Amino acid sequence: HKDILGICAEDMVGMNAYELVHPDDMEKILPVIRESIARRKPAKFEYRSRHGDGHYFWTEANANPLIEEDGSISGAILVTRDITEKKEAEEALRRAHDELEEKVRERTIELSQTNAELQQEIKERKRTEAMLRESEERYRSIVENTHDGIVIVDEDFHVVYANPEMGFISGYNIEEELGRDFTVFLDGQSREKAKDSTLRRRRGEDVPSVYEVTLIRKDGGFRTGEVRISLFRDSTGKLLSVVHFLDITGRKHSEELLLLPEKDLLRVLAAGYIEKMDK
Repeated sequence: HKDILGICAEDMVGMNAYELVHPDDMEKILPVIRESIARRKPAKFEYRSRHGDGHYFWTEANANPLIEEDGSISGAILVTRDITEKKEAEEALRRAHDELEEKVRERTIELSQTNAELQQEIKERKRTEAMLRESEERYRSIVENTHDGIVIVDEDFHVVYANPEMGFISGYNIEEELGRDFTVFLDGQSREKAKDSTLRRRRGEDVPSVYEVTLIRKDGGFRTGEVRISLFRDSTGKLLSVVHFLDITGRKHSEELLLLPEKDLLRVLAAGYIEKMDK
């Protein structure tokens, strides 16, 4: 007793055992003891015992009622052991479990928020992609139905895209144009002008954005075009040039006719009318 309770056996004689029980544990152990007495059965319970120096430690008790021949209970044999280390280990385990539960809860909330943000991002991306597809389809519809020939060329002037109107103007189908140097479709003077203008624009120099060129058709005919160039970079960072080719052959021909003397103009117009009638 002295080693465990810090109280010698002589001092414990006549002491009420409940005096050594922590007040907060009384309500827990009394029902167990009363049931043990009523059923005449051993009882096992845990409580905090007061040490002789005043501090409390955890105790496990096994109580066996002393039953007389007449069936009365004259006392009890109480066997106790110090389970402080066990209780501390259980408490540490409980705290670790609670901490783990809290971390799991926090992580679950974090993952839930991350998932919600990801779902929102996916939704926004899908909306953006849908808008982009719609914009691309609208742009493609405009490009493919415009009366301007439109060609996109890479840094080496190779054609990477040509709209149907460009094929109509040049006489080449799209497959024949793709991958070829676009300047080979121009006459010598226009070829040099186009390359020089484009290279200077790429260097950031101030050059006219609109100029005229002469295109050589597949059948050997010539078409005069008003060309507009704009630059952009694709998703990989490659610099591309968009060439807008407006066929102004008819307009140029009309301008040339207007410069003729009246008698020559009448002769040309008459010849054109007769030729049309013959056809």
